[in-house]
Amino acid sequence: YYRPSFMGTAARAWIEETFDMRPALAAMPENLDNYDVIYVGYPIWWFTAPMAVGTFMENYDLSGKTIIPFATSEDNSVDISMDYMKEVCGGATVLDGFTANGVSDEAIEQWIQTTGVTQE
Repeated sequence: YYRPSFMGTAARAWIEETFDMRPALAAMPENLDNYDVIYVGYPIWWFTAPMAVGTFMENYDLSGKTIIPFATSEDNSVDISMDYMKEVCGGATVLDGFTANGVSDEAIEQWIQTTGVTQE
């Protein structure tokens, strides 16, 4: 549970990141077997992805899957979270991330094309 106030959420996020915690999630899919490519979107919290992303990713066997991160942040690019993403996505191929702050639909479409992943 994250508090509705910014300061409450920021404090909780700082504690989770500082102690490398994996907060519980309210719901998770039974498995990811039907997915070869997984787009993972998140805000940058305390210079990385939220620890809840780790909770999610570490609960699955991601061997042979492709993870495509994208993030929002007022101050940082997605690059600041890529070491963490590679760590929590063990067994998967983690592609370069995309910072999705105030970008156009065209910029998003171009980024998706650069991933080399085809849409069916």
